[in-house]
Amino acid sequence: MSTRHHVSRTATPGRRGFGLPVMVAAVVAVLVATLLAGCGTFVTASTGRAGDPANGTSTNSGLLDVRNVVAVSGQNGVATLTATIINNGTAADSLTAVSSPSGAAALKPTAISLPARAVTSIGAPAATGSSTATSPTITLTGKSIHAGGTVRVTLQFADSPQVTLTALVMPNSGEFTAVPVPTATPAVAAG
Repeated sequence: MSTRHHVSRTATPGRRGFGLPVMVAAVVAVLVATLLAGCGTFVTASTGRAGDPANGTSTNSGLLDVRNVVAVSGQNGVATLTATIINNGTAADSLTAVSSPSGAAALKPTAISLPARAVTSIGAPAATGSSTATSPTITLTGKSIHAGGTVRVTLQFADSPQVTLTALVMPNSGEFTAVPVPTATPAVAAG
């Protein structure tokens, strides 16, 4: 004769199982702790991004994207400002003036055209074998301009709002070797 044992699936008296509210509270506590422990998990912190400071400073002015602004200095007191300006608008604009509390700024040509839906390079490296820039240039002069420092510049546009930014001053070497910089300091302005 075989004997079967019957196992009861009911709770034994005096022992209670976890209720639904307790389990929900435990799950919520674990989720909150996880989120607080990894507070930067879902947000890219600016300090968490890798970037080369030589890439320059960037900003926006209306429909213009001003990118990779760097001053390149061949000697103390003078630098060429390099930048890329992207006109995302349907109308042309122009860079009409540049100023700096560090000294004087000169545009060549005196207004730099920014065609609609186009990219304009300023201070781009000269072509191989050429002694002149192949793009518009901005020359900065001032006693406080030197490689390793910074220079504050304000860009004024014909139709877009002006922007002020701080650009690194990089030496005319390495990736900036081909950037045309003035060879003589033209009457260095105070600054």
